[in-house]
Amino acid sequence: MSKEKIILLIVNRLCKNMSPEENDGPDALVTREDEKPLDMDIPAIDNRLETLIKNDTVRRQHAAWRRYSIAAVFAALSVGIWLGYSRQRTAQDKNADKYLAGIIPEGEVTGTQSYLTFSNRDSVLLDTLSVGHTIQRDGCNIQKKDHNTIIYMGPPAIINNNTATGCSRHMVSVPYGHSWHIILSDGSAVYLCPGSRLIYAVNAIDKYSPRALGLQGEAFFEVKHDPYHPVAVETKKGVISVLGTRFDLRAYLREDSLRATLLNGSILLKYNGDTLKMDPGEEVYVGKKIQKGYIIDSTVSTGWRKSFFDCNNRNMLQIIREMEDWYGLRGHRFKNVDSLTPGFLGGGHIPKYSSLPPLINHMKEMAPDLSITLDGTMIVIRPNNTTT
Repeated sequence: MSKEKIILLIVNRLCKNMSPEENDGPDALVTREDEKPLDMDIPAIDNRLETLIKNDTVRRQHAAWRRYSIAAVFAALSVGIWLGYSRQRTAQDKNADKYLAGIIPEGEVTGTQSYLTFSNRDSVLLDTLSVGHTIQRDGCNIQKKDHNTIIYMGPPAIINNNTATGCSRHMVSVPYGHSWHIILSDGSAVYLCPGSRLIYAVNAIDKYSPRALGLQGEAFFEVKHDPYHPVAVETKKGVISVLGTRFDLRAYLREDSLRATLLNGSILLKYNGDTLKMDPGEEVYVGKKIQKGYIIDSTVSTGWRKSFFDCNNRNMLQIIREMEDWYGLRGHRFKNVDSLTPGFLGGGHIPKYSSLPPLINHMKEMAPDLSITLDGTMIVIRPNNTTT
């Protein structure tokens, strides 16, 4: 009998898969076939193989237990992280409610000056502050960076209070014909449109506190990403919740509606108990019902940030409506003029003057064949040879 056959016999024996003849013992079987045993220690080989098989079985069991242990630890960590995140988001939502309750004031922006108003109702006239001037209020250092930019420096202070009653709120009010750029303490930027207010909760209640804002009017937001402190923007029509993104939000009181235009990132719109997720390139209008669509021309929603009115390839109606938003006008009247053909005013740019008279004069110079006048808060355009 060969050594290979002997090893196979021993393996069968260990696996208890032997024939009656093989059960007589390896030595007997070898003797019957060859009449003399081989020079091998069969019992020693038998014992060695049995030891190796037992060791391999133990090793396999240990490996399996290690895999099961790692899987159990990973599952426990996953559940713990999920529960912690759920508790954190719940706390963030509750704190957002504390911060934002009643944050939007009644009444539209009036006057011709831009103000920064503090929690105690004191106000600072932003237009008259010198560039570089720093104000210290409510644990904040607020600096005027340039003629229409203020920046909040340093992180918000923790007030260790489970309610928002001790939270300080600052409000920037911008009249029609002006715009302001506000840089928040986390580096997020808000471009505030004319006739708008931004309310900013400058303190934090605890580590779960959101970056709470309120908006009346229109603003463009560039939000720095922070998964632990989402931004919550309240309007009269709903709340926008974001982690980090760029979007335009329009919510004037006079319109009783909301329009959100998302350029990148993602936002959640909470309205009447429902939550709507928006993806890049989408625009949502909330009036009596919600209408969702896609951005065709982002300049329609965000072009107001430019320092001029762009007349290139645009018709009269488009340009006049942008002027109405900028100056707070209440309508227009066209008489015997084509308001829909591109090329109104011959193209080019019109500066965004701080008042209407220089704007009207500039338009008259660009279109001498038209009569352009103001009737109260309404722009009237007609041919020069036409009477009212």
